[in-house]
Amino acid sequence: MNRYKASATHLGISAIVIAIFFSIVFFIWYPAPYFSIEGTYNVIVILIAVDLVLGPLLTLIVFKPGKPSLKFDLSVIVLIQLSALIYGANTIYSERPYFVAFAIDRFTVIAASDVKNMDLSQLDANVNHLQLGPSYVYATRPEDPQLRLKILKEAAAGGPDIDRHPELYRDLKTHIAGSFDRSLDLDTLASQLPGNKPIINDFRSRYPDTQALAFYPLLGKYRETVLVIDKNTASVIDYINVPPWKKLSKPMPEPPAKTDLQPGDNTAIQGLPGSPFLNDRK
Repeated sequence: MNRYKASATHLGISAIVIAIFFSIVFFIWYPAPYFSIEGTYNVIVILIAVDLVLGPLLTLIVFKPGKPSLKFDLSVIVLIQLSALIYGANTIYSERPYFVAFAIDRFTVIAASDVKNMDLSQLDANVNHLQLGPSYVYATRPEDPQLRLKILKEAAAGGPDIDRHPELYRDLKTHIAGSFDRSLDLDTLASQLPGNKPIINDFRSRYPDTQALAFYPLLGKYRETVLVIDKNTASVIDYINVPPWKKLSKPMPEPPAKTDLQPGDNTAIQGLPGSPFLNDRK
């Protein structure tokens, strides 16, 4: 085997391994639209550069039949590739969407790295989180006045909102119907930013009965989109690749300075993608 065949063989094996890994990433850990809104591009680029470009290229350079150190050289190349793959897989896995929590009027992605700091022992028995992909949950308003005040103060100071309190999580399908009146208006979405209308029209061509659907902001780490719920089944069925607000949330608005909140004092940053609990006017 000459160096060109060796490099091509190396490329083919690397491509198969990367294709299997990417299938897991795109279809299980980060199903659409989570890959794009969570921003894992940089790690993917590193994996492609090392495993599909650098590895085969180094094989092309060092491969020479009968070379005494050939096995060692190829072993080092494979070790570099495996190290990059393990690093990338660990990074992507630890930042994968673990919960997608609905709170008040929007969904927020909660990464697996954030879940490490949560006490999941307080989860409701009906909440299923032991699955490969994201778990959709409904964050209820605290009934305890002291807990409500505590979370209001934390949220006002930029701390955890109700969507990051697992003791408030409930089954989404059982509770989401009570928030259908907070759904975004499709006509407003179509008109509020240039370029939205063709995307909304395409969506309407695929889902003519939009009255049977509810639309909510979905907040990722790097950008926002719109999640679509079927009202009849209370299930997430699709997404619309448009921003939910005129004002984009990167950078996020500063939390209000006021922290001496009392129960029922829901100081508003209404209309902005800030705290869902502080936005709550009910």
